[in-house]
Amino acid sequence: MQMTKPGLKKPIPISARQRLSGQAAIGDIAATNYVRDYNPKFLRSERIESEHCHVLELTSTNRQSTYDRLIYWISVERQVGIQAEFYSLSGKLIKRAHYDYANRIEVQGKPVPFISRMRIDDALTDATTTLDYSQIRVKALSPAEFEVSHIE
Repeated sequence: MQMTKPGLKKPIPISARQRLSGQAAIGDIAATNYVRDYNPKFLRSERIESEHCHVLELTSTNRQSTYDRLIYWISVERQVGIQAEFYSLSGKLIKRAHYDYANRIEVQGKPVPFISRMRIDDALTDATTTLDYSQIRVKALSPAEFEVSHIE
């Protein structure tokens, strides 16, 4: 991920582990790729607020991933993440996240749930950060939009 703004000659690289404000890291909202960056392991099935979930352990495959390990609860029926626990390299729990899906987007003509709120609780303090997602628009982007030479 890179940031640019008027007046900069080159984009500034941003690490997925870099924090925004509060407890949210860039990777929490924009750069996490669970398929590319983590190896999954099925741990168990359990219910979260009467919803049947698969519980997975995701272990980082590279140093660029946001977290070294996480435990992820996925709704069997809705096929979306319900909650997650994020761990440091030393194995210490550093934060928990809870996800809501009041938004809908269309994918190949079908409505699918899309995140509307992410609440991140710091496991070491009583700090909480809430990210609300609204006015969601799906838009095709040209690959040229992501080329460094395209940025002025």
